[in-house]
Amino acid sequence: MRCIFIYNPNSGKGKINKYLSYVEKVLRSYFSDVEIRASQKAGDLTAFAKEACGKCDVLVFSGGDGTFNEVLQGIGREENRPKLGYIPTGTCNDIARTYGIPFSVKKAVRNVVKGEARAVDSISINNRFAEYVVCAGAFTNTTYETRQESKKKFGRLAYFYDGVRRNLVPPTFPVKLTSATTSVETDSNFITFINSRSVAGIPLNRKAVLDDGLLDALIVRVMPNRFKQGKVRGFFKVIKIFLFGVGKGLMRDSEIVKIRDSRFEVEIPNTISWNYDGEQGDSGKVVIEVLKQHINLIIPEKTIRKFEKQQKISK
Repeated sequence: MRCIFIYNPNSGKGKINKYLSYVEKVLRSYFSDVEIRASQKAGDLTAFAKEACGKCDVLVFSGGDGTFNEVLQGIGREENRPKLGYIPTGTCNDIARTYGIPFSVKKAVRNVVKGEARAVDSISINNRFAEYVVCAGAFTNTTYETRQESKKKFGRLAYFYDGVRRNLVPPTFPVKLTSATTSVETDSNFITFINSRSVAGIPLNRKAVLDDGLLDALIVRVMPNRFKQGKVRGFFKVIKIFLFGVGKGLMRDSEIVKIRDSRFEVEIPNTISWNYDGEQGDSGKVVIEVLKQHINLIIPEKTIRKFEKQQKISK
């Protein structure tokens, strides 16, 4: 079996650099052919991932959620996609939290060789891809505008400080959403599509099913009457989502719209940028569609058993 290991040497304070010899040793003990490549500039990991399609059995990569997104851009349109082995070394590591992949580099690389490959969903947005979240509005620019130096020094606290500083008065914008089951037109300051159990390091959607071809969409309404007061209320509704998660409480809140579907057409102003897995995406109108069981991700056996048990309960 052939394996290619690619990594971002700057992710998570350069954490992976301390373990390179260990990672190589474990991979070479399991795979007959191992190639190792480090990114040097933006776009390298996407190019490496694309080249790996059809050439290797397992693509192992290290970095944060942004690195995962870069890899997804590379393999998303390819037919012969390799299995993915993920070693999380980022700041929030939401994808790893969702799939129970260990944050310890040594445990994560052992999962690559001992875990099971599971077909899980991805997200298509216009001509790009995401794995766990697509969002716009309050706080969503924080992940890609917070300085790398601050993230290295303060970790997740850097996101919190920068998010509050930038969003004391979050933007309000019109949203028009259409899916197979729902049509919504409202003013909003936050809209998100979630395909994970964790966002920003917070267990936002604990009961998410990750291979069913469906997304959970949330829209915070900014009510037209008493507009200034509505903007303040809208801000606190965003906070409520992150404090209490996607649960029954949100379903009873008339100012938060919750939709579950597989495809959405969404119109927002061209001045508002989307966030794809923590990276800056397109602006304005997008078509968001779930790609059911699109990638094969190696995850711990105990996580698979847990997911299967929860799926039986949800049925």
